[in-house]
Amino acid sequence: MTPKPTRDQTRDALVRLLRGLDFYRDWQLALWRQAHGPEAQPDLDEFVVTGASTLAAFDAYTGPAYRQFLTDVQQWYAVTAAELTHHLRKGTPELRAEVERFLATFERHTGFSFFSESGLLKRAAARVLKRGHVATSDEWYLIKDLLDDTGTTIVTGDHRTTLSRYVSDYEAKA
Repeated sequence: MTPKPTRDQTRDALVRLLRGLDFYRDWQLALWRQAHGPEAQPDLDEFVVTGASTLAAFDAYTGPAYRQFLTDVQQWYAVTAAELTHHLRKGTPELRAEVERFLATFERHTGFSFFSESGLLKRAAARVLKRGHVATSDEWYLIKDLLDDTGTTIVTGDHRTTLSRYVSDYEAKA
């Protein structure tokens, strides 16, 4: 059993993820301004809260449940990754291209994949491995993304080979 991360370790992980959250927030604000004009004032309550405010709340918190801050941000990544996946699969060609640009720029800016941090790829891989096949186009997209990232440690060895076979089987049926 791995030891519980210290408060400082949790804060470091939180800072790393909040950098990505702020990048996403800035992207969303830029899209909003593009649609409404640079002079329009957005309702900032419609956008994800800033990383600075989350970090300030973490720093002010003195209780024992400090890991909840990190868990909440990780959950935000999971929900947002699901939304981005939906846009990639069902959106207009323009929206798909915009999301793909965002994801590539996000990874260059933060040094990590949005999808890998969300846990979405890990959960999708676990579902597919347990079931023994890729069942939907959304799963196919996620597993394909996972397999295309040769630097990922989410799956390795035999699991990677098995997932690759399941992707090929799904493609053959489609």
